Amino acid sequence: MVSRTGWTATALTVVGAFSALPSAFYTHIVAATGTPWATALLFSGHGLASIGGMTVAARAARRRSLVAIVVVGVVLDAAGAALLVIAPLDQLGVLLAARVVCGAALGVVVAAASLVVVSSRAGSAGVTAAVFGGVGLGSLSAGLLAAAGLSASQVFLVGALALAAVVAAAALLTPGDAGSAVPAASASTIPVPVSVTPSAGRVVTLAAAVFAANGILALFTSTLPGEIARLAGGASLVAGLSAGTVMLSAGAARLLVGAGRDRRLPTALAVLLAIGAGGIVAAVAGPAPIAIAAALVAGIALGAAAGLVYDLAVRRSAAVGALVTVQRAGQLGLVVPPVLMTAAVTL
Repeated sequence: MVSRTGWTATALTVVGAFSALPSAFYTHIVAATGTPWATALLFSGHGLASIGGMTVAARAARRRSLVAIVVVGVVLDAAGAALLVIAPLDQLGVLLAARVVCGAALGVVVAAASLVVVSSRAGSAGVTAAVFGGVGLGSLSAGLLAAAGLSASQVFLVGALALAAVVAAAALLTPGDAGSAVPAASASTIPVPVSVTPSAGRVVTLAAAVFAANGILALFTSTLPGEIARLAGGASLVAGLSAGTVMLSAGAARLLVGAGRDRRLPTALAVLLAIGAGGIVAAVAGPAPIAIAAALVAGIALGAAAGLVYDLAVRRSAAVGALVTVQRAGQLGLVVPPVLMTAAVTL
């Protein structure tokens, strides 16, 4: 049999991984569609749909078990995966529709699964590792599979099969371990004491922190892979590796700093931001080989910084009953920066 928390964390990881599979093919999509806005549109559609998915999941949690909601989200993701499998890379409309479906599915799974994982022994570290680790593994896997000769459709098919396996594994959940509905009073997060009432200012601060953290990650997984791949001759493996290392560093940073050691965060963030800024300067000013290495270093450092901020915000927001609210702001952070960056470059 499979434990509730273990299956849910796996589902969160696999869905996160599937959301990142297109990262290795963004340069191909831009070339095939002929518009530099392709990446920004796909990111925006995915991110906005995920916000809607989170909202629906939070409301459904009042009446349905969290694990059942996660199962529905994974099935929805598989439907979006089927669209991606049949979509030619030059059909932006079909690709966008598929990304919207997958985005809604991601929102449903992240909202419901986070409530399960954050209330387990894994805590916020489990959420951070599953979300960012999954996305990182997805980017790396896409790059490796593309380098092995698989087409985009074939890579998406591999992802769809992984999603189907997760759904099938749900049948092995321990009897009576499917979870329960969340009380209406706290449907947007894990149950907390009634006396805990988050102030609007605190929620806004946490939401802004997650928005900024995800904004950094969005820029370094939407624009950085394509630019590095361009410098390296357009290799999908390079694009996947660059996006994957950024997200894996975000997921691993919390584990390296350690739980309950928030006093280390200011120093760690200062060092990581300094390294990231230096890497960006070197990437812009240096020749191609140096630029590639510097961009990767900057992405890893800033990804780690974003992971630390995200984890802190998850812990604090879960403690005051505002987890999904803050996560929605994080998804918005995946939308706005890529659009602004694309506009700045093309307009």
